Amino acid sequence: MRDQDVIIEMLNGKIRQSELSKHQREYWERVSSTYDMLIEGQTGKRILGTLQHQFGLSRTQAWRTLREAEFIFSKMDKVDKLVHRHIAAEMAKKAFEVAACRNDAKAMVAATNALIKAHGLETEDPDTPDWTKVNPHLIVIMPPHTMPAGNLQQGGLIDLNEVEEAIYEDLERIPAAGTEGSDPTAAQAE
Repeated sequence: MRDQDVIIEMLNGKIRQSELSKHQREYWERVSSTYDMLIEGQTGKRILGTLQHQFGLSRTQAWRTLREAEFIFSKMDKVDKLVHRHIAAEMAKKAFEVAACRNDAKAMVAATNALIKAHGLETEDPDTPDWTKVNPHLIVIMPPHTMPAGNLQQGGLIDLNEVEEAIYEDLERIPAAGTEGSDPTAAQAE
């Protein structure tokens, strides 16, 4: 089992922290430290530098630790969006705590609004696509020449079952390649 899978199991309560190996505890320390820096709003560049300095990691190892921390503290699909949403929510909670300690009602309201936006509570469903920006696919239909033109004048509707049958009729008239009378120009002329 990979280290990140073990940590996910621990976070889900299936494994106790005391059951982790020395290597897994060190990994947990790096990942949780990375998560704390993400919550504090530190830039990726700063996080990478801190990981390199604090844990003696190479740049590649620090980058991997950052990505794994994002993965561990989110769901597998939509990793970036969920991580950023969670980080924004945690930052809003911290801002609320600071505002509450200072008895600053305006800052508390601002932190609450930030939390609401972070979770997408101000909209009905934050993950619903904007249907005005979705373009329908263009489907070009070329009915066979055997289809009467009157079919196209029935309110602009075409019965695709008729089109399919007409195509099969055309295919039946084309001889298979390599058989007698299989002149490709003759099949096209029909």
